[in-house]
Amino acid sequence: MLLYLYCTFDNRPFWYRVIGRTLDLMSSFVSPLPSKVMMPLCGLITAISILLFGARLEQRFSKAQIRRMFVGHGFSSIKFSETIPYRFVIGYKA
Repeated sequence: MLLYLYCTFDNRPFWYRVIGRTLDLMSSFVSPLPSKVMMPLCGLITAISILLFGARLEQRFSKAQIRRMFVGHGFSSIKFSETIPYRFVIGYKA
């Protein structure tokens, strides 16, 4: 199984988490706006998030949450990459 999950901002500098949270708040503020206003703002938010984080803002998971998901679906021998952000995980299912 190939699975790509976004990691949470744990183990990141404070300023990195602040920018991420700010972008999340901006997204929730922009979504109810009329589309003529919303579309350019969404483009700006997306561009900033891609530049800073390398990915669109999606639901993010901590290492512990990823481990629980793997275990909950019957995987064993779960190994994470040694370096932050632990986005490479391998698990085996019998």
